[in-house]
Amino acid sequence: MRCPEVVGRDSEFAALIALGDAARAGAGGWVTVVGEAGVGKSRLVAEVAGVARSAGVVALTGRCLAADTLTPYGVVVCAA
Repeated sequence: MRCPEVVGRDSEFAALIALGDAARAGAGGWVTVVGEAGVGKSRLVAEVAGVARSAGVVALTGRCLAADTLTPYGVVVCAA
């Protein structure tokens, strides 16, 4: 069962939404979300991307690759 709310990430969520608003206003940018395994990075990004997509924004997300993978721009190549 998935919790209907992102818990404990209000400031991070707000910061990412603000960056999305800036992008919609014409500012360029790149966001990298880092943290220990299991802290909710994927969920946070999925929720923010959902908000962006519902506003008509194209939101690309990627996943990290194994440390021994040598794919130049791999996260960009894998973005969906």
